[in-house]
Amino acid sequence: LEWRKNEVVARCRLDSVPHRVAFSPLNGDVVSVSGLDFIKFWTLSDMKLQNVDGLPKPSDVKFVDHAWLVPGDATLALLGNKADLSYIYLVHGKDLSVIRTFATSLPQCASEPASRSLRCFHRGLVVGGSRGYVSLWEQSGPDDAGASGSEAPGLRHVLTCRVRDAEAPVCNLDVAGPVQEEMLALGFADAAVGYMVLSDLREGRQVCKSCTILCGGFHAGSVTALDIATMRPVVVSLSREESTIRLWNYATQRCELSVRFAGEEPTGVAIHPLGFFLAVTFSDKLRFLEVLAHELLPYREFGLKGTRLPLFSNGGHLFAVVQGKMVTIFSTRTLTKIGTVRVPSQQVATMSFDPEDRFLITLTEDGSISRWSTRGWAKVEEARDYTPRPCEGLSLAVGPDSLTCCGTVEAGRPFLRSFKHSAQTEEHELPGNQRPTAMCRMGPSVLTGTSMGTLLVCKGPASVPNCEELGLHQGACTAIVTSGRLIVTAGEDGAIFVLSMGEPPAGKSTTSQPKPTRAIVMIRSDEIQTNQQEIENLTAANAALHIKIVEEEAKLTDEYRNLMFEARRQDQEELRRVRSQHESLQQAATSREREGLRTVKALEASRLKAADELEQKYDKKIMQEADHLATLEEDLRNLESYMEALREDTQRHLEQQRQRHQHELDRRMEEKEAEISKLQDLLAFTQQRFDTMLDQEGMENDLEVSEQSRKCEEELEKQRLIEYRLKKEQDTLLRGLDAMEKERDSARKEQEETKATVSALKSNLEALNREYDRIRLERREREVSLRDKELEIGSFKTKVGT
Repeated sequence: LEWRKNEVVARCRLDSVPHRVAFSPLNGDVVSVSGLDFIKFWTLSDMKLQNVDGLPKPSDVKFVDHAWLVPGDATLALLGNKADLSYIYLVHGKDLSVIRTFATSLPQCASEPASRSLRCFHRGLVVGGSRGYVSLWEQSGPDDAGASGSEAPGLRHVLTCRVRDAEAPVCNLDVAGPVQEEMLALGFADAAVGYMVLSDLREGRQVCKSCTILCGGFHAGSVTALDIATMRPVVVSLSREESTIRLWNYATQRCELSVRFAGEEPTGVAIHPLGFFLAVTFSDKLRFLEVLAHELLPYREFGLKGTRLPLFSNGGHLFAVVQGKMVTIFSTRTLTKIGTVRVPSQQVATMSFDPEDRFLITLTEDGSISRWSTRGWAKVEEARDYTPRPCEGLSLAVGPDSLTCCGTVEAGRPFLRSFKHSAQTEEHELPGNQRPTAMCRMGPSVLTGTSMGTLLVCKGPASVPNCEELGLHQGACTAIVTSGRLIVTAGEDGAIFVLSMGEPPAGKSTTSQPKPTRAIVMIRSDEIQTNQQEIENLTAANAALHIKIVEEEAKLTDEYRNLMFEARRQDQEELRRVRSQHESLQQAATSREREGLRTVKALEASRLKAADELEQKYDKKIMQEADHLATLEEDLRNLESYMEALREDTQRHLEQQRQRHQHELDRRMEEKEAEISKLQDLLAFTQQRFDTMLDQEGMENDLEVSEQSRKCEEELEKQRLIEYRLKKEQDTLLRGLDAMEKERDSARKEQEETKATVSALKSNLEALNREYDRIRLERREREVSLRDKELEIGSFKTKVGT
């Protein structure tokens, strides 16, 4: 992509899903792509991607990730797993040859790969492995790579540690920030994202298991239930795959509480509008919990089987829960059952209170909608399609205008319908065959979550064809809740989105979404007493520490004054001593200068005399060297003539040897050609003979198989005739039982004999079937042996060709 021009430069298709794409830091036209057990390289030339021959893959190694070393020196770090071990391969980016191999120190794990991801930083790299372990490596500088003297980078292992208490593998890594302030981001298999300071980890200042989890963690599985509090900025979510409930604060953007129900199966969750009370349904119970500052405290539990779809009323005074075709209503104040609603048609798919809590609206799995009064819990009205068309109810939304919207699927076609007082007012088919899996009302607007993960925002039921579509989730959208002008959605991908519907109209205030000046939480009374005692202890310790600091300050002030006075006195004495030493050194330097002048004059006179003597001596030596040079030149000319004669003799001898070798080579070539022709004739004869044998054996095998098939069919036909005759006799005996009560004993004996005969025939039939399977297996074995012989012939041809 050319992002400045917003256009596609080049594209190519891959056979597997890529996990990492990177550019070479030295050459921006070189692109590397890696995925599960593959790595490929391309070069960008003339706006086209040209494939580059890949590097030779080591045996039994599965590549998982790669990265270019930083700073760029055309070296690629490749991560691979072999059996239960993990290795780092350093590859030269120009000729794609493996330079060095290093075995990581990540712990072995039989159920999953030892390493998952790799990322480079300045002069080092980090490897993510299983069970939350990371391995840190630094570049140790170039090492000798052999006798050729070429240089290759080296890696030095710094440490391997576990960065998190949970045993989730590290699937993704990234490094960001300046060199001295690099931050390491980690993505785990359980959807958690963590970060830590890389420099502290590199220098050993950061202890293990010190990774900071972003937002307190995320759901690793599908979010199956979602609810929001109207008086607090909190959202509760449930994942049935993890059996985990998470309480999110969308104001601080983090997970405040997380509870996992080990060994239990939660089916739904709801939160009180005040935000301090939770209801969780299980397959065999209903449990209420209090939301405290640091925990979820169990409050009461009811032994109800098959509970699901818990729901608090908008005012919070009522609570409803579904049990199959029955809805049970509790009083939130006393937690006692005050009513029961029975739906006769099908099981309840979803339900909702109207904004004023006057009615409870239920939607069944066959698409029928019922309205129940909250005063006597009697059915007020029912909207149902009595046509024989198959219908499936999925979602329901109730607005303040007594207009009820529901999402259904009929014959594979999704529809959005609206009802008012049991009469259908509108019906629209959703575009793109998207199933309405979740629905909610926000004033006149209708919010619909689909099976494609999109959110359809319609200004009203009549505006479905012109609705706004937002792509949010990778899987289906499982839940939608609103509070004020906030929209919260959850999906099968485990993601939760918090959206804003826009600014309110001018002159209107949003009273439905309070903005408290400070956070209000619930806490245990014993924790309050403990905190108060701790505050008193800290206050007393603070006062004692303040007194101690004042005393230390006075003591340090006196010590500082004494030290300053002593330092000034020592400095003055040192200054007087240095001045006297300077004067004595100056006098000594003057006397040494005078003595040096006298010595220089005496040395000049002696040097002039010695120079005259050496000049005479060197003149004599030069004359002797000239005579010696003439003698050496004469010897050099003689040696040159001798070398020329020796060179001619050597060339003549080499020419004779070359002619002899050429004659021997021609003779051997003729012998090899004759031998090759003989082998080719033998190969042709062998091929013809083998083809004849194959055809003969194939014909014999086909004849044998056809004969066995014919026999089996004849036997099966005989057995069918016998079985038909026996069944006919059995029917005749059954019809005559009423008229032959006196002969019942004899007839029973004949029937037992008939059953024995049938079982014997069935056993014969099974034996024939086994014989047929054995013959078919023998044919397959013969086909395998024929393929092996063909492979041997092919290898023999290859040997003859070479």
